[in-house]
Amino acid sequence: MIQNKNIVIAALTIALAATVSLPALAQEQPPLPNIPQIPSGVQGMPEGIPENIPEGMSGGPLNGKVQMGPSEEQLQKIEAQKLKGQKQAAAGMEKGLKQMEAQYAKLEKNKIAVPAEIKAKLQKARAIVEAVKNAKTSEELEAIDTEEFAVLMDELGSAVGEIQKQAQMLVGLKKAAKGMQKTIATFENQIAKLTKRGLTIPPETTDNLKKIKAIIAAINANKSIEELEALGWEEIGDIMDQLGESRRELEMLARWPQAVKQIDKEITNLGKVAKKLETTVNKLKTKEIDLTENLAKFKTGLEEIKAARAAAEQTMKSGDAAGAFDALEENVFGKISEIYEEQRVIETMANLGRFAADYKKGIASAQQQINSLKKKKINTAELEDILNRTKTKGNEVLALLKAKPLDEEAIVDGLEALSELRNEFGDKLDELGGGAAMPWEQGKQQFQAIQLPKEFQQFSQQLQVKQPAQQPAQE
Repeated sequence: MIQNKNIVIAALTIALAATVSLPALAQEQPPLPNIPQIPSGVQGMPEGIPENIPEGMSGGPLNGKVQMGPSEEQLQKIEAQKLKGQKQAAAGMEKGLKQMEAQYAKLEKNKIAVPAEIKAKLQKARAIVEAVKNAKTSEELEAIDTEEFAVLMDELGSAVGEIQKQAQMLVGLKKAAKGMQKTIATFENQIAKLTKRGLTIPPETTDNLKKIKAIIAAINANKSIEELEALGWEEIGDIMDQLGESRRELEMLARWPQAVKQIDKEITNLGKVAKKLETTVNKLKTKEIDLTENLAKFKTGLEEIKAARAAAEQTMKSGDAAGAFDALEENVFGKISEIYEEQRVIETMANLGRFAADYKKGIASAQQQINSLKKKKINTAELEDILNRTKTKGNEVLALLKAKPLDEEAIVDGLEALSELRNEFGDKLDELGGGAAMPWEQGKQQFQAIQLPKEFQQFSQQLQVKQPAQQPAQE
């Protein structure tokens, strides 16, 4: 850039030198002879005055007039010297411009886009050079704005470096886009598998993938930086965050078939349990222990689970994946926990000798879960309160089991109270993050995370720096 500017300055200096020399040329004429003063009233030529005009004066008789300017021949000489300086200046200007044009031609040869604004400046600079070359007179030369040529060359020199810098950036973006494209292709293949299973993909996921693919396509097509900016590059960070969130949702969607399969298996098993419990309850009746209400709750709960499972599947088909998973968690797995408590009461009453061992094991397990949360600096005060109440109620049941005769009704009430406390403890444990994970929250990761390449991050940061600060709105 500096070299180009120096060429222009040198060329303009030559032209300026030719112009500065004009006054000197105008003075290149022989000095006038000492002409005696003609006395007042004297007529005719004074004696001693030559009749011929000295060299440098106009020919012919003096007739009392002296020509003070350069002769026609000298004017032509001056004009010729000015035009010679002009040609030298034009040659220097053209040399610098050709070098500049060659640099931009090299960029285009390497498939680097040159902005239309730059091409217009090159054309304007070329027009100025041609005007200088074709000027026939000094007046035509002086009418040409050669200072504008210097400004144009300076701007073109600065732009070359910037375009080269952007070209290098595009090379890095293109390389990064190639790797990102593979990840997206894998991502889309996994989505296609979900679609084949009849699962609805969230529209925002497909929209964001289209935006990322458009940016990658533009990079591969050697689009200019300005064209990339127009694609909404400033949103790429938000798009990637949204895709990250979508990936978690898609992981859950991918595990939906397995979750439903597990629920169906559980429903089948609960059906078998219901038959066994019915046999147990009938046997207890012979001992005057009536647990028909507990059995009825178990069977009703099982039917509710079946209905909730079917409803959740319809919700999933409608495209509301989040609603479907919420329904499974609350109305299926939540209800399974409830009816298991009814099963526990019936089986405990059928074998009271096992209660003490099972109770102690349950208390120990609850305490371990509380200790685990404490290590994570989680407040466990409410859990400890529930556990203390459970211990109190459990000790009451143990005392009832030792009493003679047995108060079966009081024991059943105590066991049901323990069941409610267990459910309360489980709900609070889930709330604090220490509960069991749902089926769709477990398993092998199927969707590869789409990471934003560092080249994309750097380009995004440069765009943010480039953008002017937002001015506060005037009220």
